[in-house]
Parts: sequence; C-alpha cells; structure tokens
Amino acid sequence: MKVAIVFLFFSCSMMSCEFTKEYTFTPATIKIHSVSLRNGNNQSISHAIRDLWIYIDDQYFGSFSIPFSIPILEAGEKRIKLYPGIRYYGILSKPEIYTLIAPVEMTHKFLPGNTWELQPSFFYKNDISILMDEGFESGSVFLNDLDSLPASQFIRSALLSREGNYAGLASLDKQNTIVETATLFLTISNKNSVFLEFDFKSDTDINVGILSFPSKSKNYYLTLRPAAEWKKIYIPLHEILFENKERSFQLTFRGKLDANRSAAYYAIDNVKVLSIP
Repeated sequence: MKVAIVFLFFSCSMMSCEFTKEYTFTPATIKIHSVSLRNGNNQSISHAIRDLWIYIDDQYFGSFSIPFSIPILEAGEKRIKLYPGIRYYGILSKPEIYTLIAPVEMTHKFLPGNTWELQPSFFYKNDISILMDEGFESGSVFLNDLDSLPASQFIRSALLSREGNYAGLASLDKQNTIVETATLFLTISNKNSVFLEFDFKSDTDINVGILSFPSKSKNYYLTLRPAAEWKKIYIPLHEILFENKERSFQLTFRGKLDANRSAAYYAIDNVKVLSIP
C-alpha cells in the first residue's frame, strides 16, 4: 500500500512538472523611451507629454510615465491606442489625458518574448479652435503694460527663445521692480474645454492670471517657481473661466524683484489658447 501511495505521489509530481513546462509563457514587451509632438509641417515642437495612457482592443491597460518598459501577457494581433498624458498646472499629482492632442492608433502582432520599441509622434486634433498662438516671431500680443512703472517693459527679444528666434522677455532691476503685462482681449463663447499652454524660463517667480471685463477683476491663480531650463505648462483655463460670467478677458503675467536682489528676469514663449468646439 505504501509503495502504491509513493508511486502515485511521484506520478502526480511528474505530471505537475510537465504541465508547468508546457504552459510557461514568456510575455512580449512594449518599450518607449520618448515621444514627440509635431505640427502640420511634421516639425517637432515643444511639449510636456510625461505619461502614456494605453488601451488594448479598447480596454484600458494602464498609464505609465515615460520612459517605460512593460510586459504584455497576451499574444496575437492587437489594436493599440496611446493617449498623451500631461500634468495640469505642472503639478505631479494632477495627471490627465490631454484631450486636444489626438491619440496614436496602430495594430501590432505580439509574439512571446519579442520587444516592440516605439517612439510615437503626436499631433493636435484637426478640429480644435486656435484662439491665440503667440511665438513672438513677427510681433507680440502682449501690448498692455499693467504695472505702475512706465520704464518697465515686456518685450519681444532675440536674447533667448524656446523655438524660433524670439521670445517674450521681462527684465527686472532696482528701478523696474515689477513687470506686469497683459495680452489683447480674448472672447470665448465655449468655456467647456479651453486650455492655455506656454513655455517659460525664469530666475524669479511668475504670477499667471486673467483680467476680466467689463468688471476689470484680476485673478492671479498660479505662481510658477524659477526654472533654469525651459518648461511647458498646461492650464485648463475652463476651470478658471467656468464661473466667470464676463464677456472677455486678458491673459496676465507678472514678475517681482526680491528686495535682496539687484536683477532678475522671466521669459515666455509659444503661448497658445486652444479649445474644442
């Protein structure tokens, strides 16, 4: 009897080993080191796409910070959608799909053990409305000086830029301790999905806000900390404008010189206000 039990145990163990060997699965891998954003001329332009939200056969698979390498536990041909992820207001805890950029769609046949390396290129959606697109190459919409210092200026400058040859620049010193500027007026009928995006570089804080009309109410809703390298910021402007019953507004930027400093600057570039109809 003992011999039979031992034999049965040995046989089951062998079967278990064979079953494991037969059904061991080596996953495929998706690897993405970087992504690009391109304009209608297929030129690479600045962006801050930090995450990708992945759907496989229309099922949410997960969101991943770039760069990443992830296993795919299914084999065969699959339909893939990659949605660009940004951070509202530049805040790490506010990851969102950027609805103004079209997802990248493709099909791929996944084979066990194979690695699929991608460098996706994204484009803005075709149906977005461009309410402002200021790159300072031929002029500037920042024509309104709001501070009380006549000599202070926010100018179109060739000293530095994120793209192209020019950017908007404010130079602060002991005589010009505040530079506060505003755009031309904007009127938006659809406030459901409106985004402000721009690049900035500075060695002082930048206040970002809106000046509403006709009440002339000013609201500085965001302070950007100094950045030694150019950074892109995405602001869901509809969150600011939703309760605003006024007819029009101006975008405003303000920088102040700290009392213990003799000079500072802030620069902005690629200022866009975009919406979905």
